[in-house]
Amino acid sequence: LNVVQQGKSVLELTLETAGSLKRKMEILNIDYLKVKKIVLEGDINGSDIRLIREMAGVNYIEKETNGVLEYLDLTNVNIVEGGEIYCYPDSYKPGTLDKYEDCYTKNNVIGNCMFRKCKSLKKVLLPYSCVKIENESFAYCKNLGTVDLGNGLKEIDNYTFYHSGVTRIRIPDSTTEVGKCAFAGCSLDNVILGSGLKGIEESVFSGCGNLKQIEI
Repeated sequence: LNVVQQGKSVLELTLETAGSLKRKMEILNIDYLKVKKIVLEGDINGSDIRLIREMAGVNYIEKETNGVLEYLDLTNVNIVEGGEIYCYPDSYKPGTLDKYEDCYTKNNVIGNCMFRKCKSLKKVLLPYSCVKIENESFAYCKNLGTVDLGNGLKEIDNYTFYHSGVTRIRIPDSTTEVGKCAFAGCSLDNVILGSGLKGIEESVFSGCGNLKQIEI
């Protein structure tokens, strides 16, 4: 484990083993509910995502916590299979999930409902290794203004940022598909579409009343 406290409030952690984040926080006597900014490296699984959700204001059964996490940097993280279920969504859009078991981690995927309703998140940087964002991953993240999708993302599923606070988004050239209502109800004012897009489903930007510009 490598721990670096950067500046006043940025915590940097390198995890050697997936599922070890909570235990490392305990060993280091860190109150995870008070961490506002974190940079992670290494492998993480469902158990780690559970803790990150608590840090970001909501637990795995979608009850609010006192977490205050605003900045989450996952650029050098690998999401891997294993660990606990990270979310039991209290409800979800018809056709997006078949069962709660869909909320277990998959390799290199931002999974179904992974950060849904994480009320304190303001900025998220996705893993370089991430190839897909599944249904409702960031839905109802009201304070989430900025998301860096990286450069290797291939697919964005349905309702991924539904009614989130995202104001600007750049879809990378690697992305070929954007699902139904992916950004519906967002606070978007600017969108940059990558050159690799082959298909955009219906109502992707429905209800984005602030949207002023789409760059192609």
